[in-house]
Amino acid sequence: MSHELTAFARAFFHGAVLVWVYDCLTIWRLARKSGRVAVDLRDLLFWIFAALYSFRYFYTVSSGSLRAYLFAGMFLGALAWKYSLSPIYVRFGTKVLKTIGRILNIPRNVLKKLRKRLKFKLEKCRIRLYRPLHPEIRRKGKEKRTERTVKRSRRTRQKSKAGVPEGKKYE
Repeated sequence: MSHELTAFARAFFHGAVLVWVYDCLTIWRLARKSGRVAVDLRDLLFWIFAALYSFRYFYTVSSGSLRAYLFAGMFLGALAWKYSLSPIYVRFGTKVLKTIGRILNIPRNVLKKLRKRLKFKLEKCRIRLYRPLHPEIRRKGKEKRTERTVKRSRRTRQKSKAGVPEGKKYE
């Protein structure tokens, strides 16, 4: 009788553990948005785990023979966890996981912005490096710098240094 009572108590505990594991999956599902296929796949993996976990327990306790008091213990343990601590655990765990997700998103968002800026700078750099290597891509249609344009640009630079606004036309 003592052996059956301890086996029943252990089955009660194992039933509570199985529902606790499923609550962990529920917290994950509530904290992170997942598609229907991902949720179904997680549920399938949970039920495979639950079957193997229960089989291992039944095999070690009663050499693989199925006993009604073991099923009753697992069922009552699952119900006890589900209706006592599970709602509190799921609510609290979801809040904690969402908060951790928000905190971890801060550096991720900063890195995403830096990546965009770096990508922009690298694209500019690539364009600057690309032109001198391929002369046919150089400025087509623009006049070549002649003696006259060089003198004009020197005069403009000297006047802008002298304090003449850049927007004014020079004569």
